Amino acid sequence: MEEIARWDGLDLGQCYAYSDSSSDLPMLRAVGHPVVVNPDGRLEREARSNGWPVVHFSQRTRVVVRRSASAVAATAVAGASFFAGTRYSSVRRGSGLVRLLRH
Repeated sequence: MEEIARWDGLDLGQCYAYSDSSSDLPMLRAVGHPVVVNPDGRLEREARSNGWPVVHFSQRTRVVVRRSASAVAATAVAGASFFAGTRYSSVRRGSGLVRLLRH
């Protein structure tokens, strides 16, 4: 990360990093603005001892994320069904859309 930052001319002291796992401690230590989000136990202790911001999201946030993922999946299925239906209908009618898609 430090090598890439040097190569790109980035000042890591001005960069932000976000993590929830103590496995990311080297990254968090390397930046000027580390932020800990829903941390594991070790990371929370380390963050508190270093004075880093610690953010805890509630259970409600997880439910919203789960619902959003379900909505995205439902939209994708609906879109795929619509496309398949229009393609099948176009094949039966010999429309220009199918000819365009085949080329």
